[in-house]
Amino acid sequence: MKRILLLGGNGFLGSALTRYLSTRGFAVTSLSRKIPKEQLDGVRYVGSNYENIAVLSEELRQADTVIHLAWDTTPASSSSQPSLEIATNLAPLSRLIEAMQRDFNGCLLFVSSGGGAVYGQPEQLPHTAISESLLPAPLSYYGASKVAAESLLHAFSSRTGTPVTVLRPSNIYGPGQLPKKGFAVIPTLLTTLRENRVFEIVGNMHSSRDYLYVDDFCHLLSMCIQKSGTMRGHETYNVCSGHSTTLAELIGHSEKVSGNKAKLRQIDARKEDPNIVELSGAKADDHFSWSSETSLTEGLESTWQWINNLNLS
Repeated sequence: MKRILLLGGNGFLGSALTRYLSTRGFAVTSLSRKIPKEQLDGVRYVGSNYENIAVLSEELRQADTVIHLAWDTTPASSSSQPSLEIATNLAPLSRLIEAMQRDFNGCLLFVSSGGGAVYGQPEQLPHTAISESLLPAPLSYYGASKVAAESLLHAFSSRTGTPVTVLRPSNIYGPGQLPKKGFAVIPTLLTTLRENRVFEIVGNMHSSRDYLYVDDFCHLLSMCIQKSGTMRGHETYNVCSGHSTTLAELIGHSEKVSGNKAKLRQIDARKEDPNIVELSGAKADDHFSWSSETSLTEGLESTWQWINNLNLS
């Protein structure tokens, strides 16, 4: 049984991964600052940040695979304070690398970003999806920090021989994701539809993104773990649905799923937001025979059902 150490296991994606992996035969330890109130049977919960070296070192020695999800910023939250990226993300990651050099003998999976934060807004030909070979050109300090983290981990892998897999997911959504200012567009949109409030359009209705259902991402990550024994060196994969959806299309799908009409207000686009994000998942398909299985309509229906039953008061 593979032993998984999940760093940042108490957020939306961490909670989803903990549930997904623990029900598929993995021994999961979830390490986060706060232990969740609702705990899953068979999962070890450790209440600590990963700057607590004594606790971290002990957990690293027991783990076959480390999944790094711990990230404290969003593109908006550090837009006027880039030092947050250093203090809350890159400095702790550097200390984690120091601990892994001493105490870890396994595979590391790092969840980066592919939703435009890393790639920026490339000058691409019409209908040409972005592949992993494109050089990063982030528009936000958040994206630049993700690129810096990837570079640190590449150096770590080169120096130690530790297998490092970087996953660049598109916009992940699904049940369990709460609305968040400047982030998480789908739960924000569905919540405004539920409560008959105004949804703010950032930029224009033609801006497009790739939206990936959370269970599809968890599925690929579990495949990475299963193949971790054969992994060598450093690899990077886009993880996406392979379909770019405009904001107008997303609103239309959400209105149909909810049965409600959206109230809209347009605000200026942010400098850190690219207008179009279209990713290629061909490499993940080639290496893992993986592709997204959940249509946007199916994913929105599941997410709407969860939000509609949620007590948001």
